[in-house]
Amino acid sequence: MDFLQDYEWFYGEKLIVKLEVLFERYKELQIRELNSTVYYPWMCLQNNTDRYKYNEYCLGRSIPSVPNLDVLGSIDSLFKSNGLYGVNVISEYPFFIKIDGTAHLLSYLEYAKKFFSTNLPLIWRIAEVLGVKLIPVILENNKRVRKFSFSTHLTKGAMYFQVNNVINEVSLVEFYIDLAHELAHQVLAVYMLADRVIESSHTTKIFSSARNVQRDAIRCFHGIIAQSYELIVISKLFEMDFIKSESLKKRLEHILKENKLKMKKTISQFRILCEFTELGKRIFAEISTFINNM
Repeated sequence: MDFLQDYEWFYGEKLIVKLEVLFERYKELQIRELNSTVYYPWMCLQNNTDRYKYNEYCLGRSIPSVPNLDVLGSIDSLFKSNGLYGVNVISEYPFFIKIDGTAHLLSYLEYAKKFFSTNLPLIWRIAEVLGVKLIPVILENNKRVRKFSFSTHLTKGAMYFQVNNVINEVSLVEFYIDLAHELAHQVLAVYMLADRVIESSHTTKIFSSARNVQRDAIRCFHGIIAQSYELIVISKLFEMDFIKSESLKKRLEHILKENKLKMKKTISQFRILCEFTELGKRIFAEISTFINNM
């Protein structure tokens, strides 16, 4: 995986500097706009009358963490009280915040910190720069789902996870992959604070390598970057001989093979159907090179 250091927008150390500058500037503007003293991901959902209600959540060091029970209750109330600007806006999948889910999700995060800081430190550094907050959730009316994750540009620095009730090799590997996936979304969301990346229409229909359907170009761009982070994690797991389960090995081998093919198809359609900004051209070139090298 040493070749990743040659990149600078999504895969190399140089991305950290860019991420820090852009995200710090964004936080400064949000703090000033709401006349606050600290940044927290739910600022965009609040009005001036309750702007101080969640400051306790952000005191102390900005480190990857899971909010405590009291703070989760406040966040839950915030989402429910905002109607249009609550759950329905930030996710296409209705969900509930799992108020009692802090300890379990924090256990997953501790395993992830050890894995990434030792084996893929760049990805953990992204989490640190963003000071990501992991929010335990449950999908509404879908008890069959073992795991689920998403993030949104509306709450930058927050990522939402439904994790398996049992921590084992399979559930940890899935969490590592999902965490990297969501961090990739966060990185692109921060870049897009300064640039639209795709110059042509964001709603041009492109084949989605992540969903196997035609989707808006900007969603496909998010998807292909998130998938690339998944491939980095899976490749590292194989390189380490981390996986002992033969069935899990076969599943991940299949994902590697299939996703590379589908991502190349998406890249080809982007070249034909979309125009990029100058920044977008650099990012697209890097992604294209990355996929060819994997």
